[in-house]
Amino acid sequence: QNGDTILVADGTYHEHDLDFQGKKVQLKSANGPTNCIIDCQQLGRAFHFHSGETADSILEGFTIRNGKVTDTCGGAILCVNNSCPTIRNCVFENNMAEDTNGQYEYEDGGAIDCESSSPTVTNCTFSGNSARYHGGAIFCYYSNPSIEGCAFSGNSAGNYGGAIFCRDSSSPVITDCAFVNNSAANYHGGAIYCLANSNPTLTDCTFCGNSAANYYGGAVCCYLNSSPTLTNCTFSGNSAYDGGAIWCDSGDPDITNCVFASNSADGSGGAIFCSNSSPTLTNCAFSANSATYSGGAIFCYSSSPVFCGCTFSANEANNGCLLYTSDAADDGESVDLGGRRII
Repeated sequence: QNGDTILVADGTYHEHDLDFQGKKVQLKSANGPTNCIIDCQQLGRAFHFHSGETADSILEGFTIRNGKVTDTCGGAILCVNNSCPTIRNCVFENNMAEDTNGQYEYEDGGAIDCESSSPTVTNCTFSGNSARYHGGAIFCYYSNPSIEGCAFSGNSAGNYGGAIFCRDSSSPVITDCAFVNNSAANYHGGAIYCLANSNPTLTDCTFCGNSAANYYGGAVCCYLNSSPTLTNCTFSGNSAYDGGAIWCDSGDPDITNCVFASNSADGSGGAIFCSNSSPTLTNCAFSANSATYSGGAIFCYSSSPVFCGCTFSANEANNGCLLYTSDAADDGESVDLGGRRII
């Protein structure tokens, strides 16, 4: 009943499709996720939150592995109908949302899928989760989850958002998280993809070795009026065709006190590629980023970036080691921040 704590003994439990039924209870392992495992054996997802659960519905201290859904979303957990549980100190590994018929039927959110729901996810680890289409670990649709102290490694999406996909006015708050070696196999946003008025806030996060090998935004890709706020974040060793770390189109990201080091683009924008955008960059450092073609650090097309107190060193490209600008009315120019607003 409401207010109860259910303590689960150590062991491996072969369970799937568990349901809190809207109750304000705490389901907690006795001795943490290493000792208490829910193995779904690829027979379904672990939990379905669909009854308007609140933060008082708490899932704590489990390893959730081998969740699998086919031709639908949420490999390990599905949150719908304004369900906002608390999920903390959990490990999500090898969960998947799989497509079996070649048609897009929302095979998104390899570990967690949020639809009009905003769970609080704290001190969790996501590794080896996958979605056929979007959000290898977490998918957000009209949702604003809070994600803090989490680690995302080796997650993958067939299309967008190797770790996290945010769409349609989804603006998660992501704090103190690490994104390592996540990938968008075919399209954009090796770690995070933001679409259609989605404005996540990222603070004290690290992005290392994430990739969108064929397209845009090795770590973060934002499109269609999506403007993330990034503060005190570090981007290193991320890669994509354009925008080794960040790619933005039709958005105005605010980037403050961030470090960009050794990111690379096979095309342009070793660290950042912006198109039809007006990013603001304050006290950021760019070093040893590289692009095969243009803009070793930053490439701008029909964009108006604002720079304040940024530093650039040892960035490389065939055209514009520091900044390359190209507008519809010209053929492009290689400049040292010339023609752009500097404070």
